[in-house]
Amino acid sequence: MNIEILNDQAARNDRGVLLRSIDRETIRVEYEGRTLDLSVDRAPDSYGFHLPSSPVWSDGGTIPDATMELIMDSVVEIHRHQGDPGRVLDQRSTINGSFRNEGVCAA
Repeated sequence: MNIEILNDQAARNDRGVLLRSIDRETIRVEYEGRTLDLSVDRAPDSYGFHLPSSPVWSDGGTIPDATMELIMDSVVEIHRHQGDPGRVLDQRSTINGSFRNEGVCAA
């Protein structure tokens, strides 16, 4: 996958997912003209990205499962490209969530 670094706060992959750092605790996902803000847990050697249990776009529209999979894969892909060990906490599948790391989901 190709990653285009737009500046030190934004990058886009070849699937059209753009990530922007909003602040220390938030990244914005932009895809097909819609946005989703994700909470970020930052540790010295790790980033955790939290997906909501019922994901919706900022305009209130429901995000299809296939699009969420694309977003999850893209968040990890872009952060790994930048040298960050990104992982996604997917709260949709269990009450406690599950970590997704390099495309493998562990419940």
